[in-house]
Amino acid sequence: MPRVIKTYDEYEFGLSWVLEETMQRASHAIVDDAGKLWLIDPVAVDEALERALELGEPAGVLQLLDRHNRDCAQLAEQLGVPHIEVPVVGTNDYYTGGAGRVGMHPLLRAVPPGGVREYEPEHLLMGHGAGVHGPDTPAELERAHARARRDLPRVLLKLPFSGS
Repeated sequence: MPRVIKTYDEYEFGLSWVLEETMQRASHAIVDDAGKLWLIDPVAVDEALERALELGEPAGVLQLLDRHNRDCAQLAEQLGVPHIEVPVVGTNDYYTGGAGRVGMHPLLRAVPPGGVREYEPEHLLMGHGAGVHGPDTPAELERAHARARRDLPRVLLKLPFSGS
């Protein structure tokens, strides 16, 4: 089945693509200050990858969750760059439960990763859902961590197999 892109978002530092599907898998391509391209949670869609690879020289592929294989390892191998796993947050209902702009992965909610509290990002690019940008972004990330356990019942009701 072909992968259909729902949206593209373009930034001064790269682009994102979100697939037209229930889980709204999002992939990102960002360029650092040295002109190096980083692919984040990429789902291989030829058109999107062509656009991404025009942005700079590939430096690495970031995987936002250990179980989030997507096309990360395959693309890293094809491009001859490192494949790196990092913690995850998201913005679709599966992560937020409909409360707030940013939420933790359901499997990380019981013991949310404290390391995310060390960051004060200007931009959050998700593996699922639209990105969050601007001065409120650090507060949204902190809120997601602080409410991880409390919002778990709401999130469980939004899971694809829960009937909603």
